[in-house]
Amino acid sequence: PRPGYAAPERAHVAAALAFAGRDARPLIVQCYAGVSRSPAMAYALACAAWPDRDEAALAAELRRLSPSATPNPRIVALADDLLGRDGRMRAAIAALGRGAEAYEGEMFAWSLGDAADAEGLRP
Repeated sequence: PRPGYAAPERAHVAAALAFAGRDARPLIVQCYAGVSRSPAMAYALACAAWPDRDEAALAAELRRLSPSATPNPRIVALADDLLGRDGRMRAAIAALGRGAEAYEGEMFAWSLGDAADAEGLRP
């Protein structure tokens, strides 16, 4: 938390997970720079979409899709708790480390629906 900024809170992450889980329409996840908060939420959504998939494998896929991603650890921790991942999301993102230096991240697409099934990305 910093003066003038809103720190991610449990209610924010819970609301985003609930909103994304309503249906299978495409969803854009966006933050100011696309390096920390939006990759963290994309990772949380992937973990929610694939509850049986290994957290480290999902973190590796995030890094492949976005080399600059440095997921916000607070959002990841809150999602880890909400999704009942028992610290595995936290550990996977900590092991992933910092992404490539970037002023802003590049957009990436992470298919969490039928296309992922066809590509063999779903367990």
